[in-house]
Amino acid sequence: MNTKKITIYAGALVILVIIAVLLNLSTGGKAAIHILPTTSTSTTTSTSIPTSSASTTTRRSAYTFCVPPTPTVTPIYNGNFSTGTYLGWNVTGKAFGNAPLNLTYQNKQHNYYGAPWSGYNNTFVASTFQGFVSGQGNLTSAPFLVTEPYLNFKIISAQNKGLYLEVISGNSIFERVYFNTFNSSITSNYFTTYLNGSINLYPLLCQNASVRIVSDLEASISSKYSYISAGNFYLGSSPVQTPRILVNANLSSSG
Repeated sequence: MNTKKITIYAGALVILVIIAVLLNLSTGGKAAIHILPTTSTSTTTSTSIPTSSASTTTRRSAYTFCVPPTPTVTPIYNGNFSTGTYLGWNVTGKAFGNAPLNLTYQNKQHNYYGAPWSGYNNTFVASTFQGFVSGQGNLTSAPFLVTEPYLNFKIISAQNKGLYLEVISGNSIFERVYFNTFNSSITSNYFTTYLNGSINLYPLLCQNASVRIVSDLEASISSKYSYISAGNFYLGSSPVQTPRILVNANLSSSG
């Protein structure tokens, strides 16, 4: 190999050494390794469940967390008094007697005004038509979770400021409702025919509530307009109220 070629190779080698030294200094003494990103072959399954519970809350009304996706019929505990007792209800005063009225027995005994009791779905019902025991009183149900927007029931009631239903929420009266079923344009046997009643509970969805049947009127056998009778309480997605029986409904009454 001649001297000229050796000189060229030596010069090239020196240049390579200088480049290597400079690269080593710029990487802190470590070789600079660059890894190209790879393409993942995994796939993500689409899901309708949101990843944030907070976003779920903002997109859904609060009540949807307790209201079933499909409308249901939810009975109130002993709301039809099928036990033949006031089990689950708090009894105050004497107006409703010691037990619900047995309509089957009362019909056999002809203990009614004009015509047998009708329109009721069961045998036992809360009523101040109990032989007209002296005194006022009320019945208050056990608390129930409001999972449907309407409280539905059967009722016979005179139009009187002393006869009404109340919905209790917490320690307050949410609503007070008055009915008048003694209407001959609805039924001819209006003294003894149970009609459909409803109370809107929409503002109380997912809260606990109770229903109270109140008689602040002392029933008397001399007056056909002095008693109230109700039962078959249940929660439903729609109202069932018979037209023209609602007299008045007072929200947030303080009593």
